[in-house]
Amino acid sequence: MITVLIAGDANFRPYIENAQRTTEALGYPTVIYDLGNLGFGRQFDGRVSNIPLQTIPCKPALMLDALQDIPVNHYLVYLDADAIMQTRIDEICQDYDLGVTLRAKPAPDPRVSAINAGIVFVRNTAQAKQFLEIWAQRADELNGDQWALNTLTE
Repeated sequence: MITVLIAGDANFRPYIENAQRTTEALGYPTVIYDLGNLGFGRQFDGRVSNIPLQTIPCKPALMLDALQDIPVNHYLVYLDADAIMQTRIDEICQDYDLGVTLRAKPAPDPRVSAINAGIVFVRNTAQAKQFLEIWAQRADELNGDQWALNTLTE
């Protein structure tokens, strides 16, 4: 089973509503996290920023929280609010703990690098939770989820 997690504040409301609508139309349940005045979804007290590459440093903490309601070995997909799922993605149900998407060409800015943290696949395992805890700590230190994830995979 795949559950999709989408998060944001009031500034992202139209994106979140669209992402939720299109994801649920494909048959996937969604979990929405309200990071500030969104008006619906689970309230979550996490840091959000308007600074590029530092928009959601609490992203790994969001995923850890959402995994509490996902059965063991089921999948959680974090989807940035501005990403739109166009087809079903059942092929992600494989034997791994954490999956990421890669950029076609790594950006020269080390905060961006090769991994795109806008779509992250997590199978609810102890190893995945351990990685998310480490990523959450690093994201807090670097004030950004994208950069932090890329430093952990170098």
